[in-house]
Amino acid sequence: MVPLQYPRTHRDNSNHFVGGLKFSDSYRWLETETEEVKQWQFVQGQLADHYVGDWPYFESLKKHIECLSVGRYCPYSQFAGGKWFRSGYEESTGQSGVIVSDTPYGKGQFVYLINAEFNEKPAFIV
Repeated sequence: MVPLQYPRTHRDNSNHFVGGLKFSDSYRWLETETEEVKQWQFVQGQLADHYVGDWPYFESLKKHIECLSVGRYCPYSQFAGGKWFRSGYEESTGQSGVIVSDTPYGKGQFVYLINAEFNEKPAFIV
């Protein structure tokens, strides 16, 4: 895999004062709404798109979830086929994937474990 080429991120001599104390904040310029910041964010977005698109299993995952798409991001459970579906993460096992249950946030079971299928690159479901 080719190393990622991050956009140049300069540092400046900005300071931030909190409770009378002075803190160096070299990247404070990224908190502004300037054309420079927008361009930096655009390049970072392109880098992320390339990284995700280069993932060997991206198209397979895309096909698996396209039918569930509602055309927008929804952080809540979705009702389909008489069941509730949501993304989930099991901290004790480190598994993440899609959970199905009888109620929106009830105890359910994983029906798709992303870690089991895609273990070459880190993955997550939003």
